[in-house]
This record gives sequence, C-alpha cells and structure tokens, in this order.
Amino acid sequence: MAKRFPGIEWFCDNCDASLDDQPGFDDSCGTWQCTQCGCMNTISDDYIFESQEDYHGWLDNQIAMQEAAEEDPYGERLSVEDAALIWAYSGEDEDRMFGYTEEELREALQ
Repeated sequence: MAKRFPGIEWFCDNCDASLDDQPGFDDSCGTWQCTQCGCMNTISDDYIFESQEDYHGWLDNQIAMQEAAEEDPYGERLSVEDAALIWAYSGEDEDRMFGYTEEELREALQ
C-alpha cells in the first residue's frame, strides 16, 4: 500500500519510537496507538514538522499558551484537537486536559 505521506517518518509523541517500524502501521489511519508506550498519536498533515526539535518547540508553545489562557479567562482556548495531542503526548495526564473531558479528547484523536 502506498504511503499517504511519502517521505515522512512518524514518531510517537510520548516515547519518540518510530511508528513506521511498528507492525500494522499505516499513515492513512488518522491515529495510531504506539505499541511501545500505548500513547495515541494523531497522523495528519497538521502535525508534520521539519524536525523533532521543531515539534517539541511547537508543543512547548501550545502548553505555554494554554497555561496563559487558563490564567486569563478571556484568553484564547486551545482547540480540542491540539489539546488531545498534548494530552496524549503527556501520557494522558489529567492535568493536561485543558478543560475538556476524556471522551472529548479521545474523540478528537480519532
């Protein structure tokens, strides 16, 4: 089967394991649960970065923006899709749910 994202290597948001090397991985699946750590990963062109450093910089920025928004109730709220990615990356940490329910976050990862 041809790759949906040719030339793109996918890594787990939590443990950085190569998803491409995991049995059954298909980049057209939308989400993939890492076989090494169990983290749910979003497979989408919205989350293609030039490097791991760029990804981690983006993630740190998203977390900082959400923390600032939590301090300012009139601030911009993180989208459920971005919140779900951060939540999954953090190992489904309940402190990283950003006001969404577990059901909303799991649905956004589908």
